[in-house]
Amino acid sequence: MRAFAALGVMLVSCTFPDVSYSGDATAPTDATAEASDDAGADTAPPVEAGGDAFDPCDQDKDGYKSTACDGGDCNDNDPRVNPGVTQFIPDVPDAYPWGDWNCDKNTEYQYPTITCGLGVACNTTQGFPSPGPGCGFSAEFVDCSGLCSLADAGKRTQGCR
Repeated sequence: MRAFAALGVMLVSCTFPDVSYSGDATAPTDATAEASDDAGADTAPPVEAGGDAFDPCDQDKDGYKSTACDGGDCNDNDPRVNPGVTQFIPDVPDAYPWGDWNCDKNTEYQYPTITCGLGVACNTTQGFPSPGPGCGFSAEFVDCSGLCSLADAGKRTQGCR
């Protein structure tokens, strides 16, 4: 019994700090919020539509949906390739569809391939001698005139669309 009395005396002699809670004790202080921001919290603003967000239907971000998403962009990895292309592009295509920059399922060449010589109907025209370069490649350009003879007209790059 003496052991219990001694224990009771020890408990009575212990003091505990006075703890009280106010209604907003869980709200972080400005210092706490700053510390959590510095600790790696994501504080970047949300990305707006049409910004840097990833769109699986427009991976090259050219504004045209890929054919896989029922759109018209036949190469969604190259923003230069899309149905809106109207100009001839003098670059070597780096991926399928190899020069069909406007996705119309045809490769249109900027300059014609011409055949010039005796016995061939000839009017004044310029182009590449047959077989002609591919899209984005340079070659000698010729002028077929007069007696249907080839005249050097410099070097040009074949554009496609």
